[in-house]
Amino acid sequence: EKVWNSHFKAVWHLNNNPTGSIFDSTAKDNDGTSKGGMTSSDLVNGKIGPCLDFDGIDDSITFSEFTDSLDTGTCIAWVQTTSTNLGAVWAEANMNKDKPYIVCGKYNDDTLTFARDIYGVDSNYQGRKPIGMNDGQWHQVAWLSKGSGNGNTFYFDGQPVSLVWQDGQNPNGIWFDDQSTDTHSIGSLDRPTNDWQWTGLLDEIRIADTPFSAAWISTEYMNQNNP
Repeated sequence: EKVWNSHFKAVWHLNNNPTGSIFDSTAKDNDGTSKGGMTSSDLVNGKIGPCLDFDGIDDSITFSEFTDSLDTGTCIAWVQTTSTNLGAVWAEANMNKDKPYIVCGKYNDDTLTFARDIYGVDSNYQGRKPIGMNDGQWHQVAWLSKGSGNGNTFYFDGQPVSLVWQDGQNPNGIWFDDQSTDTHSIGSLDRPTNDWQWTGLLDEIRIADTPFSAAWISTEYMNQNNP
């Protein structure tokens, strides 16, 4: 626990048997619970030690709300997939309504995505960029917010990526505190329609309350990709 400073709100190595708790390695103890009948066979070799395999049907990990005060932050993860379907790496939702939500993941085919909607056109932000995510190789992905009015930034394998915002709607720094959600999830969007199911492997997902620098992300990518 003392490895992680106070800016880290959760660090999941995803190296636990999913029939039990999915442990957060920080002192915050934001542990999760698997859904969809995940078994010990879903614990497989990952990018950094063991990781979890998600079936794209109903597998996911859910957590209690813990980021509703964060207006800046970073979500960073290692992913591997060959799927052309959309999928959530990390998401926030309301268990009883389809909106509001935030998704950090991939859209159809190979597209890096940030999606967020409360209600109506003025709250709908859909950013996408074809990036080659579904090649069956491990990739590091990161979604960042510098706070309202200060912009969002995104990274793929340690390099910045500019998303194309649908309908010209740019969130410009909107992050977790801008909506009322009551559940977090890895591998799906945990709402009544239960969609955005991830197909493939996820490893080393980390949530922080500060935007990491470009140098930090690049260095972390190089250290973890080829130490």
